[in-house]
Amino acid sequence: MIALGHRAHDRWHQALVSAGVEEAAASSDPGEVGRALDALLSGLIEVADEYGFGLTDHALAVHPELSRRAEELEEREIALYTAAQRTGLLRADLPVRWISNTVYGLLVAVRESLRRGDVARRDVHRLVTQTFLRGAASPAPEDGPRSAPHDGRASDGEGA
Repeated sequence: MIALGHRAHDRWHQALVSAGVEEAAASSDPGEVGRALDALLSGLIEVADEYGFGLTDHALAVHPELSRRAEELEEREIALYTAAQRTGLLRADLPVRWISNTVYGLLVAVRESLRRGDVARRDVHRLVTQTFLRGAASPAPEDGPRSAPHDGRASDGEGA
């Protein structure tokens, strides 16, 4: 199992390198940062599909060498997310680690959705990038604010 964890980290590293994360993290060009972000998400989706078990496996999370390497790889990702915040591609009001954890959560969703057959493999990249960049809320109408979803229960305005 530990050997599989090492392979998963190697693929994670390859995804970072292939996406040009280090170069993009140092850039102030939103186009370069955006391309790297898209490429990284694509690479991470592939890693999650191949090694998704490692996302939530406790034995891998507590293994000292794997834990250290995961932290190192995540720091590289975080540098890209910080650049995306700096260039206006991602919200600057969110903690960068929250953004990183959001990507992690979406990768777990990829693993589970593919395992259960909830989504087609061909749709995963679109689902991840749209959910990550736009959220799950419906678009706001042009002429007014978004309202909270209504659950069908009557409300007296006083709260629960």
